[in-house]
Amino acid sequence: MRFTALLPLPLLLVERIYASAAPAALHFQHRFRPFPSSGDAPEWRPLGSASVDSVMDTARLGQYSGDVVSSVGGAAARDNGKGWYQVGVERDGEWVMASTRACLMVSSPPSLVLHLTDSHLSSISLQTAQARCTNDSVTSSTVQLPSSQALWDIQVQRPVRIGSPSNSAPAPPADPTTGLPKPPPVEKSFVQKWWLPMLGLALFAVGQFASPSEAQPAKA
Repeated sequence: MRFTALLPLPLLLVERIYASAAPAALHFQHRFRPFPSSGDAPEWRPLGSASVDSVMDTARLGQYSGDVVSSVGGAAARDNGKGWYQVGVERDGEWVMASTRACLMVSSPPSLVLHLTDSHLSSISLQTAQARCTNDSVTSSTVQLPSSQALWDIQVQRPVRIGSPSNSAPAPPADPTTGLPKPPPVEKSFVQKWWLPMLGLALFAVGQFASPSEAQPAKA
């Protein structure tokens, strides 16, 4: 029997209200996964935790370091640069994970980006300073698992909302054969636009200024 079942009703209500009001925590874990794999995947190592309020309830692009993520001790793990570095974030029993090549961490630790959708952690990604691995970073480098004290920046990104389609301009007409937008029509010159009225006006003027002898018919 649980101890909470023996509590009076007011105390139970206070307990439930406190539990619902308490901010959930994000728990960070990471590991190296060797390549090629020699067996079972290594266990996750705890990296730290952060309050949801301090990370998610921000209107700007937040950057957080070791003062937000708590320090968790543990023996250092290393990789020869051929494996993968993986980060997992857990909140209320739900996990999201991101991976990057370990050789991309030779120069500096990666940045962890939290992608939010309506204040919900939808996905995470890792951004590294190096764009690709070099031969030296794969064959002769030893990468150490980052510590929480020297933690990479944690960045929060929210989706950018755009205006309603009803307020935007209509889409340009497309070419049915290629699907590409049709080019705008070529602007006509002044003569191309008004040549027919100008011709009619000229014929009318010629008729008005014709000589009377030419205009009158010949008498019988």
